[in-house]
Amino acid sequence: MSERISLAKCATYEAEELLSSLRQALVQIGGMSSFVKPGQKVLLKVNMLGAYHPDKAVTTHPEFVRAVIKLVKEAGGIPSVGDSPGFANPKKAAEVCGYLKVCDEENVPFVYFDQQKTIQSLNGRRFNIAQAVLDADVIINLPKFKTHELTGITCAVKNMFGCIPGILKAEYHVKVPTRADFNLMLLDLLEVVRPTLNIVDAVMGMEGVGGPHSGKPKQIGLIAASKDAEAVDRVLLEAVKKTDFEFIKLLPEMKIPKIIRAILLEKPVVDKKKCTGCKICGQVCKSEAISYHSKYPKFNYNKCIRCFCCAEMCPEHAIEVRRNWLAKVVFSLARAH
Repeated sequence: MSERISLAKCATYEAEELLSSLRQALVQIGGMSSFVKPGQKVLLKVNMLGAYHPDKAVTTHPEFVRAVIKLVKEAGGIPSVGDSPGFANPKKAAEVCGYLKVCDEENVPFVYFDQQKTIQSLNGRRFNIAQAVLDADVIINLPKFKTHELTGITCAVKNMFGCIPGILKAEYHVKVPTRADFNLMLLDLLEVVRPTLNIVDAVMGMEGVGGPHSGKPKQIGLIAASKDAEAVDRVLLEAVKKTDFEFIKLLPEMKIPKIIRAILLEKPVVDKKKCTGCKICGQVCKSEAISYHSKYPKFNYNKCIRCFCCAEMCPEHAIEVRRNWLAKVVFSLARAH
């Protein structure tokens, strides 16, 4: 592992402690001035999954973003903040997440990923990338450390998926429906849009089933930083494994008959007590696996590719990812061997 990776402790989002911890993390890898030069346009790419209050630990904390803005300014950079939620109204999401307030107080723009350009990776995969990302001289990736129903965790590598604007992200789940292929796609994307610096908000993370939007907030008390997104994910993951953090137990992708696979795999299930009938789940489902019975979604599990975009984008958290008892037994046996 050639790139330097730093870890720093940070217990709260209180301004003085946060800024001190960020300086400590960055000084170990050369300081902000090693990545940002005077006059450069610097995009802070946050994790803005949707309109979630910072206390939910779904999105990069706004005070974390404020502290990085200050460090970029100290280095002479010209910062902006941006991201594109999968379905939610971007301006509403930026307001609820606390980014618009921070940007207004720090006199920096929040950029919306409303324009795009198609870029091709070295192996021929094509990506629709937000123009604001391509226009930046420096990209600072500011992910949140969380569990994720599809990929296990979401951190620096996965956060760059947000460079694809809005609902276009859902189309990539159809193109690469397996977990392994989806992860390879993320690495291709990282080759196309490689951040200059990755600084992970793991002060408060999210653990357990329901990540990345309805898991449980969990104090981790760490900040991780590196030029290398893959490396910082690995190092932070190993550090978190030494704590009592609750990870999601993913069923291995085994070569088994389709009918048995359909029985064993995780399934999205609607909680009718929470469902309001907004039908957002059907709009984000590009595999056309959702129809409606009365106001409630009805899932065709033969079409479902288990991307769980429906659960991730549901504003009421009315769709849960469930595993039956047989899947749990098979998973336990697989882990034992």
